Amino acid sequence: MAYTWVKVDKFDIDDEWNSLYEDSKEDLNGGTVIQNSDWTDDEKKQYMIKLMNEQDVHNQHNIKIYKDGVPVMFNHCIFQDNIFLWITGIVAKVNNSKSWTASTEFHQANKDYVQTLGGTHWGIECIKGSAIDTFYSMMHNNGICFGTLVETDLEYNMKRMLWEY
Repeated sequence: MAYTWVKVDKFDIDDEWNSLYEDSKEDLNGGTVIQNSDWTDDEKKQYMIKLMNEQDVHNQHNIKIYKDGVPVMFNHCIFQDNIFLWITGIVAKVNNSKSWTASTEFHQANKDYVQTLGGTHWGIECIKGSAIDTFYSMMHNNGICFGTLVETDLEYNMKRMLWEY
């Protein structure tokens, strides 16, 4: 099985994006992205589109990740100062599970990609105490995320988890 990273300027809101978004709705509603609880489903979707496509940030690096040609993750990222930072993303279920994200195979492929860019660090930003925070902490403790972890508190109950290779 092989992972492929494809850099794009903007994410097409097409069948691939919609499929990954549908697989991510439960996680997004569970607190992986700060949302207004009063929003309709369409307002939540439009907000994710805005987060992933309408933030024109310096050193933006949007990626589509495919596993054996099948889309599994789309991430709005930043790459600067040798740091590849995932900001916002949507993740597919493979065989009705996201457990593929907890494989050393995926994290080795991620590390290889970051290093091809000249990167020495990889990280994510997430809501403190959210499922994604707990998940990546568990993976780090189990040796699945490679490198030395440094955590930094951010505004709005957010945090950055940064691994140095």
